Amino acid sequence: MSEDQNSMLQQATDFINAGNFSEALERARNILVTDPNNGDAKLIEAISLSQMNNSRDASEAFAAAIRLSPTNVKARFNAAVHEFNTGNVGQARTLAAEALNLDPNHEGTKELVSRMGPEQPQMQGGVSYPRESMAGFEPANEGIAFVKSMGSKWVMIGWLLAAFSAGLFALSIVGVVSHWGEFMSASKDQAKMQEVMQSMQNPMMQILGYAVLGLNLVWTIMDIIHRKGNFLWLIAHIPCSCCGLSFITQPLYILLGRK
Repeated sequence: MSEDQNSMLQQATDFINAGNFSEALERARNILVTDPNNGDAKLIEAISLSQMNNSRDASEAFAAAIRLSPTNVKARFNAAVHEFNTGNVGQARTLAAEALNLDPNHEGTKELVSRMGPEQPQMQGGVSYPRESMAGFEPANEGIAFVKSMGSKWVMIGWLLAAFSAGLFALSIVGVVSHWGEFMSASKDQAKMQEVMQSMQNPMMQILGYAVLGLNLVWTIMDIIHRKGNFLWLIAHIPCSCCGLSFITQPLYILLGRK
């Protein structure tokens, strides 16, 4: 596994521990794009889906994680917890028994078995582990492939666009201040005022401003579509972008709208 994948896997683990399952899911899937046989990433994907109440896809992901890491006790234990929480007690017992066969001293599994009580294993419509296909199951949202392949770089681009927008806004303020005296002296002469305004115009800066405006809007719309986010953010973001203030709404969306 590459250093970047190790770093992303650690980030995903930290998000799991912090209860931020949507971010953990995104990190895990970014790893799986380039390393589809990564059992640890698949397990994090399964746990995240389970915690986000996507039980059917979580069961499929747990099955895949077990196929990829057949001796991983954590995979079977977490799969057992998931099936128990969804009411598939018989399947949970089977998975727990398999986990204890791998590690008879695994405390989490022993506690789970104790919680299930002494009843005999009964299949209650659960899934069969491992499975090979997703027939009859709705696949989880994979998002936009381009955005997914970029991983954390995609968010960095969002921050850079916000920074460019802030820089252009600052330059426009500097331009106004530097011509303030001319504005005041020409305030009663409309023709002279137009000359002052024309002297302030910089075609290259205008083109750059329009480019940053367009890229800001494209980035935000693509991110909302990728994450199945809330398009209501555009109600504030579009007017602010048109006024050169996307450096305000873009960071707010990144920090709050992507939760």
